[in-house]
Amino acid sequence: MNRTILFRGKALENGRWKRGSLLLTDPIVDRGEAFIIYENFKYEVDRSSVGQFLTTIDGKEAFEGDFIETGYEGLFEEGRCIGLLEWRHDGAMLDFGSQSIPLEASCFDADKIIVGNMTDNPEMWDKCGRQV
Repeated sequence: MNRTILFRGKALENGRWKRGSLLLTDPIVDRGEAFIIYENFKYEVDRSSVGQFLTTIDGKEAFEGDFIETGYEGLFEEGRCIGLLEWRHDGAMLDFGSQSIPLEASCFDADKIIVGNMTDNPEMWDKCGRQV
């Protein structure tokens, strides 16, 4: 089974998202910096913005820390809701604040879209688990 290993982080120098390999330095020895390395370039990124690629949603790469809007049935009611994409030991999960459910659970429909991320849109956390 092949799995894409890819990370993203927000560059400190210009605030742009960078994608590539991840290098973390030791916070005890160094300052605990995070770098994204891509095509022989090294970009220092905000460590709190770093997320690993988990899946493709609606033709776009989805990373840890992305907010995903999806339809659901029988979870809370029927409708659409927003969850935070996370990786847990057993796979990709949508965190709704009060509970986490596997991304591929049968209660979610296939119509999922990325609507933001925790770094750029932290206010969306308040919408997790609520109908939209």
